[in-house]
Amino acid sequence: MLTSNRPPRCAVVSALVVVGPWLWGLAVSAAPTEDAVPITFALEKPSVTLHEPVFVGLTIENRLTEPVTFELGFQERANFRFILTDPAGSRVWPPGVWEGGLGATGHMALKAGSTFKRRVLVNEWYEFSKAGSYGIQIKLTALALRTASGTLLVNEVLSPPMSLQVDPVDPARLSEVCQTLLESARTSRGYAKRAEAGLALSYILDPVAVPYLAKVAKTPQLEDIGVLGLARIAAVEGIEQVVSTLGTGDPELERSIRRALECVRQGCRMAD
Repeated sequence: MLTSNRPPRCAVVSALVVVGPWLWGLAVSAAPTEDAVPITFALEKPSVTLHEPVFVGLTIENRLTEPVTFELGFQERANFRFILTDPAGSRVWPPGVWEGGLGATGHMALKAGSTFKRRVLVNEWYEFSKAGSYGIQIKLTALALRTASGTLLVNEVLSPPMSLQVDPVDPARLSEVCQTLLESARTSRGYAKRAEAGLALSYILDPVAVPYLAKVAKTPQLEDIGVLGLARIAAVEGIEQVVSTLGTGDPELERSIRRALECVRQGCRMAD
């Protein structure tokens, strides 16, 4: 389902553990609950080439003897906010996403002694459009991390800064990444894993990704993800360039891309 992007909501600010200068892909604690329920963030790769997906891993570990609950927001994304520093040194606050519509509420429960892990695709919030050094921070708002007995542990968490190096575009490397994601989107066990790979591929805003996304658009359950990915590229490169690169002679797919392009121009995103 396609949903339209809306303004972010704010929440109460809590304490922050500041850990040194820019960090290179290290897992770092960011919550004042670090002894009982530590929350850590890890940049998956400290260096990528231009247009590659950028992932940050979120880990929440419940060391208590009782369950805890927390909120990630609509589609398990709406409570994420980002603060980025671009290669020119300017700070950027991309808007939040998924504030309404139909979909998962993002209410999570974590048993005693259990660990929650989530890969966050930063490209959903921010396009790394040029090579250079970036700073990334993640803020979790309205987290409402509570014990089963009702104690509020933390409501907002801000990660320490992490550093990302984006190298110039490498078409051969990008093709390898696209192929790996396509295989994962088609063969991984479970919809969530396949959708995660398809979504990452759909944010590769480069013509190299077009033939791979065309196959995603023909993969059961992932059709909308593939079409929206093609539309995002069309918004940058032009619809005729995408249609020409497709070379499929598939009028239905072309119509779907053109419809999705209008939605992308209005700020529509994928609700998976």
